[in-house]
Amino acid sequence: MPLRLRRLNLLSDNDLVTFLREEATFEEIRTIFGRRAEEIRRNLSEESKSHREGDSLIIVLPGFIASNLVDTADPTRDDDDRMLWLNPGTFIRGDLNKLDLADDGLNNLDPAVRIEAQGIVWPFFAKMVLRLQRDFEVATFPYDWRLPTPLVAQQLMDYIDARLHDSSHDQVTLVAHSLGGLVALDYLTGAFSGSHAQQKVARVITLGTPYRGSVGALSTMATLTQPALKLAKRLNPANDPMRMFRSFPSLYQLLPAPPELYDNWDVVPEIDLWDARVWLDQDIPINEEHLKMARQHHTSIAQADPQVPLYTIAGTNNRTALKLFGPRLDAEPVFGERGVESGDNTVAVEAARFRDRPAYYVHEIHTELVLETTVIEGVQAWVRGEEPDSLVTAPEEVPLEMTTRSGPVSTFDETLLVEKANKDEDPDYEDLHELYKLMGNS
Repeated sequence: MPLRLRRLNLLSDNDLVTFLREEATFEEIRTIFGRRAEEIRRNLSEESKSHREGDSLIIVLPGFIASNLVDTADPTRDDDDRMLWLNPGTFIRGDLNKLDLADDGLNNLDPAVRIEAQGIVWPFFAKMVLRLQRDFEVATFPYDWRLPTPLVAQQLMDYIDARLHDSSHDQVTLVAHSLGGLVALDYLTGAFSGSHAQQKVARVITLGTPYRGSVGALSTMATLTQPALKLAKRLNPANDPMRMFRSFPSLYQLLPAPPELYDNWDVVPEIDLWDARVWLDQDIPINEEHLKMARQHHTSIAQADPQVPLYTIAGTNNRTALKLFGPRLDAEPVFGERGVESGDNTVAVEAARFRDRPAYYVHEIHTELVLETTVIEGVQAWVRGEEPDSLVTAPEEVPLEMTTRSGPVSTFDETLLVEKANKDEDPDYEDLHELYKLMGNS
């Protein structure tokens, strides 16, 4: 991954605007952001207000796979070798399993590796952050998305204190995508962090957070038929994506919730996926302790009652896996495409709602909820203390096409990606988009 994209991925939120305005050419911006380049350029041309609006500091929490993971063990190594995620070179070199965690789910399996989260995947979050930075004070929270979310929640508490120390605000608004919403919820309701959150958090806004889990996560852990997993093997047979994913406690937390926790909820009715023997009988190696702890985590989510305002935004009207029938964990899921019987192509509508908290809906796919203009406008309204008029409150009322839908995505050619890497050429937006979308839909 050449210098420009490497630098962008490792930038802090404070340095993003400076880099894009003063160093990157428009051709480089177009390579990095693709069809979003004009929007990025417009955002850069508008000066931030000298007096920031809103009642709180906005902190953006990315989701599963959306923070860059860097091996810091040997600072003399080339930056491209040190950045393990999201880096096409990791796939091509067969280094994917450097991300494996040990059986305890806390430490790296390879003792020679020292992994830290540094920056978020800017090609997908820059639009939201730049739009919000014009009017509000904004920060981002990169974190190691492999780890159990209650552990990350403790890190979030410390991060909030550090950012508020240098802020003009005394509270934060958490805008959390996907897994980031579970981190936020664990922070809101944790035994040590809950009282802290009641003082420091003005509101939480979650985007496509799988409170009840995802059938797609089950498919990722059970079978190599997922496109992202097959891609990793095709790029280099040394990659073992199944072993990698099954070592992450966070992915176990994304499995569909046990049926007894919610009324009219049983998305895997014919088998008990929370019984480790079911997995082992089907020759699927899993970490039994991770499975046990993930079930306990789902129970905590079902009982959670955070004492701060919480709003959920769910994608709808996209083909989404809803249920799994039959005795096999690797069976083909049943999909839905409209209204309540749909989702954002990763998380079902029902799974993205949290108890009786206000829910809003858009026609957008999971990985691009953070790019949806109506979502960003909704965040702006809430932080100003207003009700959003850009969001729909009933899934059946969502237009089948939002004005900012991403449109068709070009066919991904992994051969071309390998050729670019060998020539030390930048992967373009579509290359990264497909990698991120495939892995994010897992």
